[in-house]
Amino acid sequence: MYISDNAVPIIVGKNIQRCRILRGWSQTQLANEAEMDRADISRYENGSREMKITALYRVADALQVDMDQLFFTPDECCEKNALPSKAQRLNKSGQTVLKKVMEIFLQTPELTEDDKNF
Repeated sequence: MYISDNAVPIIVGKNIQRCRILRGWSQTQLANEAEMDRADISRYENGSREMKITALYRVADALQVDMDQLFFTPDECCEKNALPSKAQRLNKSGQTVLKKVMEIFLQTPELTEDDKNF
């Protein structure tokens, strides 16, 4: 699978945003939890700034997700194995609803068709 270099920050940013919103947090709350600047969180979420590994670790830790989850493509995020462990405890109907919400939320017009279909 090939993902263009430009797509990686966008994918990571959308996943940070998705996880933050699922927790009910503002960018300021995430920034406080990760001990970072709110402006940096905004730049990461919109894909305009690439993250250093230390920032990625701090954000993942604050969101209580594995770092690799932040690299999932929209299709991978909607696979059962990509669901957070708490979501896997949902019944089948609940998982289906969550997957649909994630699919809708993760539609990213900034990605090229090649990036979406890899």
